[in-house]
Order: sequence, then structure tokens, then C-alpha cells
Amino acid sequence: MVSRTAVDKALRKKGLVEASELGVLLAFLQDQSDDQMSQWMIRDTDEPEIIAAFVRARAAKDGDTTAHTDQGKGDQLDDNVVQQQLGATRKFTGQVVHDFTDPKTGKACQMPSCVTLIDTKYAATFAHRRTWTEGQDVELEICSGTDPNSMRAVKAKVFHINPELDFALLKLTDDEELQAPNIEPGPRDGMKFFGHGLSCPGGTSSNVCRGVITRAHMVGNRYIALDRISGKGDPGGGIFSAATGRLLGVLVGRDTDLDKSYMIQANVLLAATVEETFDPDPPPSGQFW
Repeated sequence: MVSRTAVDKALRKKGLVEASELGVLLAFLQDQSDDQMSQWMIRDTDEPEIIAAFVRARAAKDGDTTAHTDQGKGDQLDDNVVQQQLGATRKFTGQVVHDFTDPKTGKACQMPSCVTLIDTKYAATFAHRRTWTEGQDVELEICSGTDPNSMRAVKAKVFHINPELDFALLKLTDDEELQAPNIEPGPRDGMKFFGHGLSCPGGTSSNVCRGVITRAHMVGNRYIALDRISGKGDPGGGIFSAATGRLLGVLVGRDTDLDKSYMIQANVLLAATVEETFDPDPPPSGQFW
């Protein structure tokens, strides 16, 4: 039997897996139960190349077995299902305080903004208007349950900043591994979503947005377009499938002229946790804020 840790380590070994598929394979691993993995014909003692090849073949064979019940049903998706998913996923989006310079007054201040867990040891948020540097210590506040007012502090370091794609990764430094959301392997046009955010920039009360994915494949397959404008306090918040509660991505920007918002796909963020193999493939231009 192979352990989850051994598979994760093999996939992240430099040169074994292309960055474009790393996020997909990590999401596939995350979605496997212990019972499913106990049937895999590989062991911890196998070479990383063998483990990686097996997981790649297994993922290709199993594919995406999720029933995307939120497609093609318009507004018929059971609201009770959505409410259940809302409560179950609220704990994955928290807050992080960052230094902020008001563009109008030029004054420096500190402001809370959204951050979303993408892995047991990593969280993601937006990068614009921050003064962070990689390696800097930060502190997150994560919900300890479904109550958005029940928060606890978690220490982290700034792991990676990508200004081109407007996201920052934070690596948790506490020994405890937090529960992470399951990842949606392939967002699709027409999928219904909901997102967790803040009522306003610097706000403390939670906000929920709902909508539909309008373009699942955008600039370099990195940005995904949503059908509505997000609130100013929503960037950094998680975007989840309304039907399954799986994490689709993290909101990073919006275009007020087109009345759309944009998110980074969760698989791309997972791939970026392996800094040496990450190829951001930045868009040629475009600022969404």
C-alpha cells in the first residue's frame, strides 16, 4: 500500500510532472479515499517515477467521475443543496491582514481581506495592492466551524507572489494541518457557483455571491470568467461548485465595464505550490481592477 504522503512527494519531485498537469494530479490524489488508495498496486518503496506514472495512468483511466448536476438545469438547482454546501465550505475562507496604501490619500493602513485554503498547508489570495515579500511572516484567521464569527489565528509565511496572474500563496507554518476543500478537477461553462467573501474591503462581516461560469477557458486556461460583478470585499475568497461544494478557484479581480469577475483555477494554484516547476504563462496584458 502506498501512503498519500509518498504520492504527494513523488508528484512534486522536480522534472517528473509537467506544471500544466501537476494541479490536476494533486486534485485527483486529494479526492481519493483511503480505501481507494489501498487498492493501488504501488508502495512507498517504489521509485518516484513509478509512483508518478501510476497516478497519471490512474487519473486518466478514472477521469472526472463527478456528476455535474448543476449544469443544464437553470434555476432548478435545489436551494437546500446550495445552502448545505455554503455552510460546509465557509470554514475554508478566512481573513488575512495586509498593509495597504490608499490610492486616493496615499496613507498607509492595515486592512483585512479574504484568503482561501487550497491545501492542508497552503492558502491563496490576491496579490494586487499588497506590500508583501516572499518569506514574510503573516497571520491568518480561519473559521473554526460554520459560524463566520468563530475565527482562530493561524501562522503562515508568504510562499510565492505572482503579480502577473495576481495571486499570492501563503504556506502555513503551524504543525497542524488544516482541513482543505476537495478540488473541482475541471470547471466548465455553465456551472453554477457560489463564493465566500467580505461585505466590503476591510469589512468583518461575511458575504456570499452566486452565479454561473461564463468562460471556463480563458487566457492560457488561467483566468475563468464569472457572469457577475463581485463585491469589492470578495477578492481572495473561494469560488465553489454549487452542486458539489468542490473548490473551483479563488477570486482575484473584476471588470466593471464587462460586469464580470475573474478567478484563478484551483488546479493552477496547487501547481504553484511547487515553485521550481511552476510556469505561470502570464497573459499578454490586462488588469481587472
